[in-house]
This record gives sequence, structure tokens and C-alpha cells, in this order.
Amino acid sequence: AGADEDVPTEEGPVEKVHDDLRAAAEPFLESLQAMVSKQAAERLEEMLGPARQELAQANQALEEAQAVLKKEKAEFEAARDAFQAEREQFGGIGTPDQIIRLNIGGEKEISVRRSTLCAVSDSALASQFSGRWDETLLRDEKGAVFIDFSPDVFLPLINHLRDMTAGAAAAPRRWPPEQVPSNLRTEFERMSDYYGLTPPPCAVWTPATPGALGGVVLEPRVRSPSRFTSFGAEDWSFGEGCDAVGVSASRDVAITGVVLHSALSVGEYHGWLAIYHGDREVSWQDVDYLVCPADLATSRGGSNFYVVVLDAPVVFRQGVVYDVVLYLQGPGTGRSGRGGQKATTAGDGCGGMVVFSFSESARDENGTCIEHGQIPALEFAVLPPGFKDLGDRRLQNTATPDRSQLQAHTFSI
Repeated sequence: AGADEDVPTEEGPVEKVHDDLRAAAEPFLESLQAMVSKQAAERLEEMLGPARQELAQANQALEEAQAVLKKEKAEFEAARDAFQAEREQFGGIGTPDQIIRLNIGGEKEISVRRSTLCAVSDSALASQFSGRWDETLLRDEKGAVFIDFSPDVFLPLINHLRDMTAGAAAAPRRWPPEQVPSNLRTEFERMSDYYGLTPPPCAVWTPATPGALGGVVLEPRVRSPSRFTSFGAEDWSFGEGCDAVGVSASRDVAITGVVLHSALSVGEYHGWLAIYHGDREVSWQDVDYLVCPADLATSRGGSNFYVVVLDAPVVFRQGVVYDVVLYLQGPGTGRSGRGGQKATTAGDGCGGMVVFSFSESARDENGTCIEHGQIPALEFAVLPPGFKDLGDRRLQNTATPDRSQLQAHTFSI
């Protein structure tokens, strides 16, 4: 071979040692990797074990809940089917125009439309006479349904329900009805509770503290400005229908009184004052006052008004329209406002302002509107911070009202 030709050389001792070490280490590394993988798997299993156990318990609880729901569904469907069968057996729901004969306490027999007895749809009385239970009702030998209450308390209830179904727009419905004698009111209330007809309990106005609402004193009480800029040339007639106007306030206030124009003849004036929120009667009370000769000396000049103090304050919620409805009858006529405004602004006595907005009321029957008529202003007080929301329910007085509070008071605006 020539001098420049490449010749293979034998592996040196260093390379040989390196290869031997690598060959010896490979089994160890494989064993170490297997050991680490096993420990990692065991650690992972240790970590996932409780989670798997909780998941299994959750699945078991879900299966148990589904079984309970399935059972309840089956029971509900069975009850529904039983009810349907019972209704078919009893002839179905009675028709509203169906006439039902009632034997009241064994003393009097009357005939009543089913719709009258069912006027309060969610009451026990309505349920009893819905038609579903006609075959189970206790009857006398003539087939009349027996009512185990005195006619003196049951008949006023029937008249009350008839008034409700008649749907007179402005006619107030007192509770208990006026026909109930004072000595039988406890028995009437027991009967109305039995039939589920008693109005829901309302908040209490503490009568011992004048101007208190739910035990909270309302001070100061303020009169809003008159919404009229002048008086009419003609006197306003009483007794020909209701005067009504819609009123809303720019903030929550408690209405404590309603202002009326002065009467122009000496004598006693009687009627009622009601406040409605939509179809709901929020407040109702008698209005009785006496006009003396001394009152006429100033009222003819057009400067005097009357304020009827409410038996209990009524909460007007911000922006909600309430109908204030007045009915009066007496020996003469009264003043009427002219140049009415759609809104008036009053100081609340605490550094703030309240805007009262007025609108037409469908309950009016005597000509009162925005431009002219009655109900020129209101008495009110602001509600204390955090006062509990009572909706549009009337705030009742737990004691018999002081009749002197129902007498009108004269003042100038």
C-alpha cells in the first residue's frame, strides 16, 4: 500500500470503557424508569382515589334522588287520575250561573248563584262551592245545602259577595260589611276566617301616637299646594256622584289627609273617602263634618278648605298612580277649583321636595278632572329611612277611630 492510503485502526481503550459503561447502565436506567413510573402511578392513584370515591357517592345520591322523584311523580299522577275520576263522578265543575239553595242555620232558606259564592277565587268558600264537592256537602231533607251559621252574619256576607260580583266601579266595600250588627262582629269574623275570606293582616298604626305609622312617628306633616289657581264661578254640587282624581308622588310618602273645597251652606255633610290602586281598594272611611255659620264668613271669600284626616295613613309609592275618590251629600253646594295644574311641588318639611302629579280618573262621576273640580290638595309626611315596604295595603288602626278625627278642620292655602 502507498504511504497516503487510510488504514483502519483498532478501538482505543477509552472508547471501549465508554461502551461497556453504557451497556451496563442501560438495564439500570430501564429499571429506574420503571420504578419511577410505578411510584408516579401509585401517587396519582392516591390523589385520584378520594375524588373517585366522592364521585361514586354523588352518583349514588343522584340515583336515589331520581328514584324518589320517580316515586313522587307516580304518586302525583295517581292523585291526578283519582281527582279526575272524582270530578267526573261528581259531575265536573259547576257552572257560574247555576242556582244553589242554602239553608242558613235552619232559620232561613235563600237561593244564590254559584258565581256569588265563588267570588273570592282562592277562598275556602269558593273551593267548597266550586262544584267538585257538591255530593259531599251537608244537605237538609229538601236538598238545600246547610250552612251552620246564623243568618244575621251569613246574609251580610252574601250581600257583600253580590256587591263584588256586580262590579260597581266606585262603590266601596267595607269590611266587615255595614249590615253586620256591632254585637255580632266577633261571630262574623269567626265565620269569615272559617271561609278564608278575611282580608290579609295589615301593618298597624299606633293610635296612641298621632301621626304614627307602624309604630314610627311621621313628622312633620305637610299640606301640598292647591292644584287649582282660582275658583269656579258656579257652586259644586254634592250627592250627584263621586269626585275622583289620579295622584302620584315623586317619592314614597304617607298620605295623612285629603283636602276638600269648603261647603257653602250650613248643615251636616256625610259621605265617604276611598283610595284605590288599580282595582284594589287601599283605604275607605266615612266622612262626616258640620259647617257652622262662622265657617261661611270666610269660605264665601274662597280662602277656606277642609281636610279630612285619614283614619290611618296610606303609603303612596314613588311613581304609582292612586285614585282618590270622594262622595259627599248634604244640604248645599261647595266651591270648585279652576285652572288646574298637572303637577304641584311641596316642601317635605325636612329640606326636600315632593312633586305630586294629577291625572284623570275613570272613577269620577261628578266632573272632577285636571282642569276643575274637587280634591285640590293632600296632607302628607315623608317616610323614615329603611321603612318596610308594605306595598299598597291599607295601614289599619287597631282601635276604634276617634270620631273627632273625622271632623273636618278649616285652614287656608
